[in-house]
Amino acid sequence: MPATGASLVLVSALAAAASAHIFTVNCAPLTIQRGDPIVFPGAVSPHVHVVVGGTAFALSESNEQARAANATTCDKLLDNSNYWQPQLYHQRRDGRFELVEMQGIVSPVSPSGRPLFLFPCA
Repeated sequence: MPATGASLVLVSALAAAASAHIFTVNCAPLTIQRGDPIVFPGAVSPHVHVVVGGTAFALSESNEQARAANATTCDKLLDNSNYWQPQLYHQRRDGRFELVEMQGIVSPVSPSGRPLFLFPCA
């Protein structure tokens, strides 16, 4: 048991240190599509993303359009930013692919104090 207690203390300390550099937003998926307005603005992306956040997401999205979103899928109601990550798939034994349900997105925050620019820019 002492090893378990020490492990819990260590994990708690690491979590507390890490939380100082994590911006947490709880979101539901908005869309799953081949869109990436930063890397492929106005074009179809070569791979699929799961997108969360402001409801104004589009293949070509300006800061003004993002700010004008009338809702968000996230718990920070004033944040109309969009966040996306590659959509994951699982290959079944029969060779078919099935979508892996999104469980969350992790967005890093700079521990150096340098500003990070989210989309839309403030």
